[in-house]
Amino acid sequence: MNIIVHNPPSSGANLSENTEKSILCYAAFVEANINSIKPFSEFRKEVSAQTGTNIKNDRTIYPMFKYLGLISYDKLEELNYSHFFTPTGIAYVKFLRLKWQMQNAYNNNPNDKNLYISIKKVERLINEVIFHGLQHLFQSYDNNTVSYRGWLIILIKFLLKFNSINKDEFAYLVYFCEQKKQDVHELEEVIKEYRRGKIKFSVIVDAYDKTKGATVRKRAKITNLTAFGYQMSLLAGAGIVSEKEDRRFYLNEDSRQKTISIVTQAE
Repeated sequence: MNIIVHNPPSSGANLSENTEKSILCYAAFVEANINSIKPFSEFRKEVSAQTGTNIKNDRTIYPMFKYLGLISYDKLEELNYSHFFTPTGIAYVKFLRLKWQMQNAYNNNPNDKNLYISIKKVERLINEVIFHGLQHLFQSYDNNTVSYRGWLIILIKFLLKFNSINKDEFAYLVYFCEQKKQDVHELEEVIKEYRRGKIKFSVIVDAYDKTKGATVRKRAKITNLTAFGYQMSLLAGAGIVSEKEDRRFYLNEDSRQKTISIVTQAE
C-alpha cells in the first residue's frame, strides 16, 4: 500500500539522557543564581553559555517541560529564577539527580543487584512524574495551544485498542487521519492485514527540505517521519509504553487503566 504523509505536530524534544542532563544543568544554574530576575531570553542565553547546553535543543525542551507543568516561564516577561521549577519540577530534578548518582555507582559495581533494583524504583518514580505531567498537559491546555496534544490522544487510543505500534503503523494512522477517514473498522482491518503479513506499507513523507530553505518541500523516506520518535519518547517517559527489540512499542498493561482515565478526562 503506497501512502504519502506529513509529519504531524510533535514536541520536537526527546526524553533522552541528553535532555535529562540539560534539565540538571538548568537546575544547577538556577541554584547558583537563585536571586536573579531577568528576561527569559537572557536566562536562555546565560544557561547555554555557562553550562554548555545546546541552545537549539533548549528551544524545544523548554516548552515541552512547561506544558508538562515542570517549569514555569513567560517568554515576554521577566523570570524570577527561584520560580523557574515548579514544585513538581523540583521533585523531578531530585529524582534525576538520585538516578544519575546511583547509575554512576552501579557503573563502578555492576554486580550490585540491590543498587540495580533501587535504580529501577527511581526510574518508576520519574515515570510517574512525567505521567502526571502528561495529565497536566491534557487538562490545562487545548489543541490550539499545544499542537501535538490531539495527536498524543489519537496515538494513545490506538495503543489502547491495538496494544502496540511501530513506525509503519504510525504512518498509516497519520494517513488515515489526514485523509479524514471515519471508518474505524477500515483501520482495524488494515492493521490486522499488516500484522498478518498480507499487506506492506510503502511510505513517502512530504517533508521540509532543510537544505533548501524553510518553505521548500521534498519527498522523503519513512526515516523522516520524526514525529513518531518524539511522541513515543514522551509516552515511554510516562511509563505508558516500552520499546522491545523488534522496534515496536508495547502498551504497559499495568498502566492501562490510568491511561484510559487520562484520555477520558482529556476529551
